[in-house]
Amino acid sequence: MALQGKVFLITGATRGIGFTLAEEVVRLRGTVCICCRHQDHVDQAVEHLQAIGAGPAWGMACDTSHPEQVECLIRQAISHFGRLDVVVNNAAIGFNAPFAETTPDIWDQMIATNLSGYYYTAWYALEHLRHSRGTLVNIGSLSGKSASMGESAYAASKFAITGLSEALLEDLARQGIRLVHVMPGTVNTTFGGNAIQPREDQSRLQPEHVARAVLSALAEPHPALETRIEIQPLARAGR
Repeated sequence: MALQGKVFLITGATRGIGFTLAEEVVRLRGTVCICCRHQDHVDQAVEHLQAIGAGPAWGMACDTSHPEQVECLIRQAISHFGRLDVVVNNAAIGFNAPFAETTPDIWDQMIATNLSGYYYTAWYALEHLRHSRGTLVNIGSLSGKSASMGESAYAASKFAITGLSEALLEDLARQGIRLVHVMPGTVNTTFGGNAIQPREDQSRLQPEHVARAVLSALAEPHPALETRIEIQPLARAGR
């Protein structure tokens, strides 16, 4: 896919995977619409993306766990750019603790953001992706395939994204929409309160590994599309 003239909507895109993907898109002269929950973070990210000076960038605050905010985000993106070609579900929250410490409030917040937020974004963008014969990208996790202790809420949300993606694959294809489900292992970001590790640490992926996997999948023409991409850190792949 040549990105010039293509409009991307990326949720949770002011840091980590989403922000890195937005950087790659504008460098390739694509257009990006970004969001996160805090307008000041969005403003800083948009300023940085615009400074790259290739593709246009715009953003607004949006908590994807609230459907009315997602509807507004999609409406404003269309108002600014007139179309959506690629929608990337990336906004998520992380929490790692024993099950006894996973309170109902934490559970509800995790499911609302990590699962319902993906549904709301896909549902409100559906008409526009149908019109452009575009692509929906769900950023999942290898925790949606194999869970670890302490991930009860997070893994449940990511297993649900695996099921949602599998159910949508043929459904969307019949409407001319491609779906890509990317499942990375641990990524070297501050997600879930993690500390950034030295880049030499091969036990974690870098955000650009995930961003490039997305762009590589988008580069495939119809119908030769990678629909489920699993990415492991090099140090873990050999275990």
